[in-house]
Amino acid sequence: MEELHSTASLDQEIRDEARRNVMDFLLMENISEETREAVEWSDTQVSLLNEWYTMDETLSIEAFAYVYQHENTAQNRPSAGAA
Repeated sequence: MEELHSTASLDQEIRDEARRNVMDFLLMENISEETREAVEWSDTQVSLLNEWYTMDETLSIEAFAYVYQHENTAQNRPSAGAA
């Protein structure tokens, strides 16, 4: 039973990190159209996500990981004063 709890905790940590990487470290308005299409995020979903809405099935851990991998560039990161 403890192993099951550890696995669930690890899964939650992975989900949290993927979501945090995008929402805390990228500028949502700079995510490219190509990346949004690849993860099937509409302009409306990106706007909602920018307001911390994360209750949509297309906002999956895989989508967050993909966005972070493809958009983690200097131009997509907020400046220290804006964070």
